[in-house]
Amino acid sequence: MKSHHAPPRRARRRRAAEAAVPQATSPAAQPHEHAATLAHPELGFATRAATLADMQRTGGNAHVERLLAQREPGTALAPAHTTAIAQRDDPPGAAGPDPALAAFLGQRFEKKNFHPSTGRGLFDATYVPRSGELTITVKVAFEFKNGSSNPEDTWQPDEERAWAQRAIADVQNAWGHQYTFHYHKAGWESLPPVNVNVQVLETATDKAHYVTTVNKRKTESADRDEVVPPGRRATQSTATFHESEDGNGIETPDVDQFSRSSLAAHYATLRAKNPNQVFFTVGRAELKPTDHASVRDFAAELAKPEIPPFPVTVTGRASTDGGTALNQSLSEQRAREVSNQLVQGGAKKQPTVNPQGEAAAGPGPEWRRAEISLGSFESAQETVMHEFGHMFGLADEYVDGARTPGSATRHSALVASLMPDQEPVVAADNENIMSLGTTVRPHHYVTFLEVLSSMSGTEAPEWKTQPAVGPRPGTRGDFPLPRGDTHTV
Repeated sequence: MKSHHAPPRRARRRRAAEAAVPQATSPAAQPHEHAATLAHPELGFATRAATLADMQRTGGNAHVERLLAQREPGTALAPAHTTAIAQRDDPPGAAGPDPALAAFLGQRFEKKNFHPSTGRGLFDATYVPRSGELTITVKVAFEFKNGSSNPEDTWQPDEERAWAQRAIADVQNAWGHQYTFHYHKAGWESLPPVNVNVQVLETATDKAHYVTTVNKRKTESADRDEVVPPGRRATQSTATFHESEDGNGIETPDVDQFSRSSLAAHYATLRAKNPNQVFFTVGRAELKPTDHASVRDFAAELAKPEIPPFPVTVTGRASTDGGTALNQSLSEQRAREVSNQLVQGGAKKQPTVNPQGEAAAGPGPEWRRAEISLGSFESAQETVMHEFGHMFGLADEYVDGARTPGSATRHSALVASLMPDQEPVVAADNENIMSLGTTVRPHHYVTFLEVLSSMSGTEAPEWKTQPAVGPRPGTRGDFPLPRGDTHTV
């Protein structure tokens, strides 16, 4: 990663140029059940609206019409159907909708040049309550610069276009449609869940949020990528990316490789908690009480958010007492018992089990054991996807001279305020996109939630974040209407 305070890199590799192509989603397997659900008003508005949305997203609006027509052969999707769906008639005793909800659903909210309260980031946002669409837009103007006068450091027009298209697609796919916001305020339960669409638009320099210089060099330079935080009322800022060819072409954004050792001084307590080896009774694979406690203590340390997901290997052994096949099985049972206890105690990943049987062993009790070893955490990250996180208002989460493991990041307080149900955000070397990996976590949507709450006047803590479901945009059935549909629902 080449960021403001980029951690040291081990190496860089190129990602394959082929982009994943979204696969179409087939229509629902139980069409009659879907149609039947819509036909029963006693199920309430929320249930029937959710069913309708699922039908639209999986099969398209024409598919919805066909299913409804199956209830009354020969009929089309008449206004009566849509009226019944649109009306809320919850079971007796249920709380009615807030009268303000109807007016809210008819509005459209827009915010230009939003500055998150994290002190960095700049983007536009629009929210349409009736469709549940929140669009986050970052406008960029790419300015491609040659690293030198040498031909290999010189951008070609087709390279510029290919790089820009791939970078934009990667950012949009990484950040968009990962989570949805659901409003839990009483009386507002039927408000459609909010889907987050992230849009990167190339535009003229004078209209861009970020004028972004993209430098080319045949080989990787020591220069760091940077996204400059905009001024408090600024409508524009700058960014700088450094891309290298490395003999594999320049069309795809660079990928950094990282390695973090468990031997670092930060993790002395973790190493001290590692029992390293535990011993078993002859012919048995159950942990003794004292060893069980030490393994669970180690697991609790591995579970801490500031600890990287270090790989753990458990090597099982057996003495030469008994048959070879039996001892091989016993060594695996012992290793697996320790592995499972670590996971049950909170380890982030299932350890690797390495049964050695009676290999190189003797008859003594010292061979009836399992050994626990820690490896290095390895990760890869497309730098551009991380840097756009800064444009969305997020700070770095990896550990460096400015951040020790477990310390707060610049967006930790905002997450605690707007997303109180999320785990505290602390600095750590891990697979998160604002650390050393590519995984977008729910808390990475905090500035999207901030702008949603700010422009719509809704209460941020009442919004709950859940994983997005259904097809991604561009696959059949997503809004807007697929081509070929002739009716709206």
